[in-house]
Amino acid sequence: MKALFISPIILLAGLLATGCDLLSPAGAPLRYIDVSVVMDGEYGTEAAGAAESESSCGGELALRAELENVTSVTAERFRATAYLYAPTQGGSRGGDAQPEPRIIEWRNGIRLTPGERRVFCVDLAPAFHAVPTEPPTVDMLHIREVSFEDGSKWRDPLAAYVWRRDAVSQGVSP
Repeated sequence: MKALFISPIILLAGLLATGCDLLSPAGAPLRYIDVSVVMDGEYGTEAAGAAESESSCGGELALRAELENVTSVTAERFRATAYLYAPTQGGSRGGDAQPEPRIIEWRNGIRLTPGERRVFCVDLAPAFHAVPTEPPTVDMLHIREVSFEDGSKWRDPLAAYVWRRDAVSQGVSP
């Protein structure tokens, strides 16, 4: 019985000793300012100090995320996953139709200097057979990895730092 209790402790000690990426480093390097879906190139919340053209997303349907680099090193790229729910189209499943979930993998190679805030966009149209008449709901945005100019990487494999729709609707800061 004691062997079963000791095994998780030994495993955790091994992970800590080897510097395994399962444990996220303290503090996320990018801060979520605003996350939304825009349709037909409409404008979302304008980025701090940015012109309108810099804060818009073109195309028929796009995920728009305003992020800020809170580190002292330039972020060169990031990898993220967005969880969206498409609006139902007339209750095709009968009764109370449930929204259809979509998972979008996103890689972005735009540099973000220390302290800089910028709007990033990803085209969502390929994730849908037809562009919906109502914008999908962003349930969660998870920045999984950030690569920096100095060659270092930050990873969050356990989703410890995510933007969640329910946290924002309850007035919790993302």
